[in-house]
Amino acid sequence: MGLRGRVADHGEAGEEVWISFRAPGYAADAQVNPNTGAYRMAVTDHGLVAVLNDLHKGRDAPGGWKLFLDLSALFLALVSLTGLLLGVLLPKSRRAALFVLGLGGLLFCALSVYAVR
Repeated sequence: MGLRGRVADHGEAGEEVWISFRAPGYAADAQVNPNTGAYRMAVTDHGLVAVLNDLHKGRDAPGGWKLFLDLSALFLALVSLTGLLLGVLLPKSRRAALFVLGLGGLLFCALSVYAVR
């Protein structure tokens, strides 16, 4: 059938059973009548942009990919914190670093208030 991805959900509804497969940028849903063997299949392939978006968010991605995302986030947080620490500790760049830190904090607060509305 050419299905791919992992089984995301399955169940039974009346005379039919159904199963859903999910992968980044891909969805396949099958409904099967076990008495007759008849089935209906709906396959949706959203394309490259959806695949990249799903991988970025870790949606329907395998466990190894989620671990890679977590390790990347930790690495980027470490790089950001060391850059902030260097900016604050070095006397020549302290004023500029604190200004950019304050400006970034204000921008973050403004975007947070905008997102809550």
